[in-house]
Amino acid sequence: MRLYYFTNEQYGLEAIRDQRIKISIIKDLNDPFEFTALSLTGLDQRETLNHIKSGVSENVGIVCLSSSWQHILMWSHYADKHRGICLGFDFQGHVEKVQYDSKFLTAEDLGVTSNEDITNVELAELIRHKSSVWRYEKEYRLLCPNYEPSAKDPISQIYFLNFSDRFKLKQVILGCNSNLSSLRLKQVLASKSKSIRCFRARPSDVGFKVTKEPIF
Repeated sequence: MRLYYFTNEQYGLEAIRDQRIKISIIKDLNDPFEFTALSLTGLDQRETLNHIKSGVSENVGIVCLSSSWQHILMWSHYADKHRGICLGFDFQGHVEKVQYDSKFLTAEDLGVTSNEDITNVELAELIRHKSSVWRYEKEYRLLCPNYEPSAKDPISQIYFLNFSDRFKLKQVILGCNSNLSSLRLKQVLASKSKSIRCFRARPSDVGFKVTKEPIF
């Protein structure tokens, strides 16, 4: 399955060089409704859910990916206004496909009769639900339980997902406003360049999306 990761130039080049990408923390994601889009009654229930969200954030990380590299808003929001980089990976394994909703989920949506019957099993479903305003992202999520200790950078204290046979870098796409030279990109790729296709994006001539042209 081909999935895409958008980032700015600096982090994109570091990812290629170090063969890893950052694992995001749930409470630090850019949507305040992450893991809380559940219809509740009373402030106490909301506070409880927020407390649970904080606990989950300490134990589960997320890598946010997309099934498409062509949407202009993805480049604008996550790749430094088209100056950044999109990395294409071939992924093998379980991945959560995000579902987009126009309203909060209810207890019935989670398969129980009332909020009092909701357990951690049902709450886990919230990890793959977002507002329909995010539909353009076509998001897939890799869950990284317990923050694998070996993935923690000893200096930055940030957790990373390492490239591997099941998470293999296959494409590098430079944004249409990128000033990165093909020579610099080839230097960062080094010996890996023969197995990775590299492209430069440009605005499409036929619609509101980007297309790509090969670099090498």
